[in-house]
Amino acid sequence: MFNTAPGHELGVHFGALCGVVGVNIIGLSLGVWFERWRDGYMARRESRKQREASSENGQGEADESNE
Repeated sequence: MFNTAPGHELGVHFGALCGVVGVNIIGLSLGVWFERWRDGYMARRESRKQREASSENGQGEADESNE
């Protein structure tokens, strides 16, 4: 009546759940890695822009000679 026959294969459902959990773990790990990479990339890009702007104004060479 409630599909509780002895031939019910619990292993198939358990395997499907493990597969879903595995895909979620891998997907979350890749998502976190990508976000951290993108944040670092944007920070490096912003730093590069600031260095180029200061060197265009002539401040970069003066700052480097004082150090």
